[in-house]
Amino acid sequence: MPPEVLRTVNHSLLEYLGHIMISESTINKVRELPIEEIIRPYVKLSKKGSSLMGLCPFHEERTGSFSVSPSKNLFHCFGCDRGGDGITFIMEKEGFPLWTPSSSSRSVTR
Repeated sequence: MPPEVLRTVNHSLLEYLGHIMISESTINKVRELPIEEIIRPYVKLSKKGSSLMGLCPFHEERTGSFSVSPSKNLFHCFGCDRGGDGITFIMEKEGFPLWTPSSSSRSVTR
């Protein structure tokens, strides 16, 4: 995921999480957790070089295209192009809405 997109997603996520009254320090503590610990309950991961690979939990596939980078603390699926940090993963997997910036108002997307 390009850095500018990731910054936009993280900014939107902070706005949403702030809206539901979770402190920024709590959000930062969750972000510091190893991403593989967050994802392992949902995806069977296997080591491939410096990354971990598995079947994407967001779409049906037979060959794993879901990559987790422990060094960057990010995930990315090469099949459906979803990616982000641990908070993004949980919000998407559990169906929490994401706030998206808008010029005049904020809207919720799924």
